[in-house]
Amino acid sequence: KTTAELDHLRLTAQKVYEQEKAVLIKSREAAVQDRDDALRRNRELLEQHGDLTSAYHTYQSKTESQMSEYKNTLKIKEFELERLTLLYDEVSTKLGNATNDNEKNAKKLEVLLDEYNTLKHTHLTEVNSLTLKIRTLSSELTALRMGDTDIREIMTVLGSENMACNKQQLAKRLIEISKNNETLKDSLRSKNEALERALGEVQALKSEIRHSNQP
Repeated sequence: KTTAELDHLRLTAQKVYEQEKAVLIKSREAAVQDRDDALRRNRELLEQHGDLTSAYHTYQSKTESQMSEYKNTLKIKEFELERLTLLYDEVSTKLGNATNDNEKNAKKLEVLLDEYNTLKHTHLTEVNSLTLKIRTLSSELTALRMGDTDIREIMTVLGSENMACNKQQLAKRLIEISKNNETLKDSLRSKNEALERALGEVQALKSEIRHSNQP
């Protein structure tokens, strides 16, 4: 009985050993497979890490290049903005000055127009008066010249002494009328020239205001 039990124990132990051995072999194979899988995943992860690192460096280089371009562009835009700001300030100042000058010129034009209208009215009045005087003197001169023939006929009848005296008075009167007529003509020319100068000043100021209103 003891021998049978020993054999039974031996067989049982052997079966247990074989089973444990089989389990250990499977476990070892599984561990080896797990190790191979882990190594494979590690290699894949290393490759992915390398790819990601390369992609990261590429992206970083591209980003730094773009940032450099953006910084340069920003500097250019800041310079342009500063230049445009200065230009805007300059144009605003010029516009303000032009507006002030335009207001001053408008007031000056208004004064000149008033002076021109007054001068024109005065000039027309003086011209009419001078024209009337010239016509009067011309008529008187014509009458004196026409009367010279009648006086000569009368003096022929009255005698040579009276004729010489009257002819001398008539000549003096003719000279006086001619001088007055020339003086009036000179005055008329002077008035016309003054009126033309005033009109020229008004036209020049109007032209200056038109140019100042242009952009």
